[in-house]
Amino acid sequence: MDLDSVIAPAAQSLVTAMLSDTWGTVRATIARRWGRDAARTKDVERRLEEARERALMLGGPDDDQQGRLEAFWAGYLVGLLGERPELADSLQELIPSQLPAANTRNSNLGTVRGSLIQARDVNGSIQF
Repeated sequence: MDLDSVIAPAAQSLVTAMLSDTWGTVRATIARRWGRDAARTKDVERRLEEARERALMLGGPDDDQQGRLEAFWAGYLVGLLGERPELADSLQELIPSQLPAANTRNSNLGTVRGSLIQARDVNGSIQF
């Protein structure tokens, strides 16, 4: 695997998640995959949250925040792979374009009066 083609997109995905309502879900999912047991999973989750807080402090409020955050996460991921090279393959899971397309089907077997809304994994607030 060419890590150069994975690190930057994975870092970009982490920045997108940390700046949105999906961070909690992404952090927990990564922690479950990278942790080997319950204690290590909690440790990974804690480390990711600490990294997010450091990234936000370093990111700053100006126009180049996105670039600095991506550079931070790229460095974080490279350091992580130095500690745990076996995680290299799992970085591809952080890149949405690398994920297989989901085959989703929705059906309704009742009568609908008004709107019918179906959703999966909704994070944040929803208003109608």
